[in-house]
Amino acid sequence: MKHIRHFAVLACLGLFLVGCASPAEVKNMTVDQSTFVASVPDTPFKNGLTIKQVNGGEETNPLWTSEVSNSGFGEALKQSVQQSGLMAPTPLEARYDVYATLASMDQPLFGLDFQVTSRVNYRVIERETLKTWFDEGVVSSYTATFSDAALAIQRLRFANEGSIRENITEFIKRLMSVDKPMN
Repeated sequence: MKHIRHFAVLACLGLFLVGCASPAEVKNMTVDQSTFVASVPDTPFKNGLTIKQVNGGEETNPLWTSEVSNSGFGEALKQSVQQSGLMAPTPLEARYDVYATLASMDQPLFGLDFQVTSRVNYRVIERETLKTWFDEGVVSSYTATFSDAALAIQRLRFANEGSIRENITEFIKRLMSVDKPMN
């Protein structure tokens, strides 16, 4: 019985020293592409999008690893679209609906540098015609190094956040090159 108590105390102390996993933070996944969007004068998407659906994320288990939740990813995507000048004033005024599915997050189990690769499938559909203007998977990576955070659990969170931030940036860049529907 005495050994079990010692083991429990050591396990709790180990968790305290290592830290608990925390979910990706919205502010660290959000991008402002307004300068880039302003350089594309003829885009039909300015002030025309709304985020209709986001799925594929996972909630973080504090005893395991940092993850990106649907709500966190959705809010980061929404704020990024807003700050970039692409969000409609209200959802009812939107011409286009954005659907995003976080297909995967490839995370390392250990290491000094943590590279996370995110795969997100984005679809942009015009409401009035139901035509698809954008339907692509975006893959992006971000590496958090030991100099970013000494604790591995924090490096993983930083790598998750950076990968999603890079993914949203790439989505907006690709969307700005679209000038007609796919179908």
